[in-house]
Amino acid sequence: MNILFISANRARTPLPVMPAGACLAAEAAAAAGHHVTMLDLMFGENPDRALDNAIAQSSPGAVCISLRNIDNNAMAAPVSYIDFLPGMVQTIRKLSPAPVIIGGAAVGVMPEELLRRGGADFAITGDAGDGFTGLLGLIESGGDGAKTPSVLPGSTGPCNGTAVIPDFGRWVNVSRYRAAMASVPVRTKSGCGFGCAYCTYGAINGKKVNIRGPEEVARAIEKCIARGFRDFEFVDDVFNFPKEHAIAVCRAIAPLRRRARFQCLELNPLFLDGELLMEMERAGFNAIGVTVESASDAVLRGLNKGYGAKEVREAARVVARHGMRCMWLFMLGGPGETEETARQTLAFAEDAVRPGDLAYVTCGIRLYPGTPLEKTARAEGLLTATPEEMLEPVFYRSPAVPLPAMLAMVEDAARRNPHFHIAGERLPRFAPQLLKIGGMLGLRPPLWRYSPMMKRGLSALGLRP
Repeated sequence: MNILFISANRARTPLPVMPAGACLAAEAAAAAGHHVTMLDLMFGENPDRALDNAIAQSSPGAVCISLRNIDNNAMAAPVSYIDFLPGMVQTIRKLSPAPVIIGGAAVGVMPEELLRRGGADFAITGDAGDGFTGLLGLIESGGDGAKTPSVLPGSTGPCNGTAVIPDFGRWVNVSRYRAAMASVPVRTKSGCGFGCAYCTYGAINGKKVNIRGPEEVARAIEKCIARGFRDFEFVDDVFNFPKEHAIAVCRAIAPLRRRARFQCLELNPLFLDGELLMEMERAGFNAIGVTVESASDAVLRGLNKGYGAKEVREAARVVARHGMRCMWLFMLGGPGETEETARQTLAFAEDAVRPGDLAYVTCGIRLYPGTPLEKTARAEGLLTATPEEMLEPVFYRSPAVPLPAMLAMVEDAARRNPHFHIAGERLPRFAPQLLKIGGMLGLRPPLWRYSPMMKRGLSALGLRP
């Protein structure tokens, strides 16, 4: 059967992200004997025309749309990434009788809601494994099970049967991604067993952690290096849990360090110590990220992070003893947040985040159905939207800290510290062109390390948005 895959993500700021999930799903369909065509809308100037042409040329028996994010999670400047979906499905209906399947990380978060809003036939959650290929087989055979709109699991078992890294060159224009300085995403495990109050990782990837062999990960990276890739980003839900597995991965990829650069933005402070960072440095990591969220015990308890301010401060001391650049991620406005606790977190950021690092600050927390924070918001009378209405960005903010006061504190801290970045902060329209020029001049990821320099330069030129 002919199958048309559409990678619908067109967000190129701050960087375009290579569509690993869509490519892995395409490879699963091809391995099941189907003829697969990929339409990647990331760089196209006219997506409507590209869709018309792709359907005309592929005559699909099924159309699969990959959705990466629902929105940008920024309370101050929310941007939806799914508004196009109903129109795209209607266009497909006009041009083809093929059933429409939606999948991707966004669908894992709100499958029923996206199925109804988009008007597709099926929503696939999780990795594209035997559940997904089984559905394609039913569609091809005309089975009754392929005629009722429904939400289905993409895989009925661990994802270890799929590749660590897809063969991107088979599906997308890798030259365009390399020119835009995109890194190759690498997952060393699936699943997340932590219970953070706001998080959707468990819904997307499952609660059980399934790890991949470190040597398998190293072989996949070496294969990509042979194809010309140099920059790799580990995108596990939490890279350093289990810590022993993270260290084993570091040791396996260490022989590749002269031909590759590595980064990872998902480190949990509870499992971060000198031994791990030493192994990461030896492996060739040039940047890390620590997701601390807050430096207040009360707020960390409200977020159910499983660690406190003591562990956050200890993580800062450990990071300071190593040379890798570090992005610190903070999230203000959680349960228990007050003006005092917000000041406490910002004071920690000003003290602990080195000028060459980055403090990324989010104000307000995106609410998703099924999370403990959704229940808290409803119990506190802060949320009345139905689950489907939550496709429009809705946020939690502690009633004890007014939004204007919180924003004023963060903006004041950002004015004093050019290495602070506020979620939703507008970048200049010509930022992609700047990045392209930077790449030609030899700049390499992580590009956020150049953010303070760019801000100072734009301010000097009077171009700061």
